[in-house]
Amino acid sequence: MNILNKLAVIFLITLIVISGCAPKNNVETLEVPNASEENTTNEEKELESANEIQMGKLNQAETEKEITDDTLKTDEKKQEDEAIENSEVDKNIESKIQQTTSDTNSVENNITEEIVSTNNNEKDNIINQEINQEEQDLKTNEEDEGITKDDKDEKQNNDVSFSVEGNVKNEIQLSVKDLKSMDDIIFEADFFALNSFGTKAYFHFKGAKLWNLLEQKAEISEDATSVTIQAEDGYKMVFTLEQVKKQDYIDEQNENMLYPMIIAWEENNVEYDDSEGAPFKLVVGQKEAGDVNKPQWVSNISKIIIE
Repeated sequence: MNILNKLAVIFLITLIVISGCAPKNNVETLEVPNASEENTTNEEKELESANEIQMGKLNQAETEKEITDDTLKTDEKKQEDEAIENSEVDKNIESKIQQTTSDTNSVENNITEEIVSTNNNEKDNIINQEINQEEQDLKTNEEDEGITKDDKDEKQNNDVSFSVEGNVKNEIQLSVKDLKSMDDIIFEADFFALNSFGTKAYFHFKGAKLWNLLEQKAEISEDATSVTIQAEDGYKMVFTLEQVKKQDYIDEQNENMLYPMIIAWEENNVEYDDSEGAPFKLVVGQKEAGDVNKPQWVSNISKIIIE
């Protein structure tokens, strides 16, 4: 039994050795599918499919976005074009409105000017008619009363007078007629005038000597020191008594002429019109060559004040 057992063991060892020494390439290996690997492959396929779907959606979204952007750009361009066109239309409309307004204003101005001109012409005609009627009525009245123009002017000037007041014995009122009656103190000559701008000119005056008038008619007081000549509008000149007494004022361009200070009622052979103010003017020559004397002349004298 021991021998048999030994033989069986040897046989088995032989089989094992023979089996281990056989070529491997001649042995077909049967691979059994692995369930885990199969599941992994399916998941990868599903993931790839999902990625492809997602990529497709992204591509579609990008395409739609590009289309939307193009559409927006087109709309914006269209809106800009419309805005430019509307702006030009508005400018044209505004220009036409301005032109229409200007034309309307021009027409209105022309109409207004025509109306004003018509009204002025009508007004002038009415005024001229009234003036002519007044002149005619006045002329008729004068003819009826036998009054000449010179008589009328004298009558008007005789209604206006200036006063001599203050430090005198006789405060008096003197009219043009009163001055004309003072034959012994009337003075008439061409007076030289120089104003503040250096303008030189001659004026012909006729009037009464102021000092003789104060001395003989108003009887000025011996202690008087000044004489103020005041106009209706308040303008006045103040002279010392020596200046009023002076009878030798000069003309720088004619050394042969000497002048007193006078109260004139006539200038350049025309009597002053009392409708333009009191018809009296103080006139004085120059104290010396270059003396600016014209500003010292006082028109429309209302009073002479002695102090």
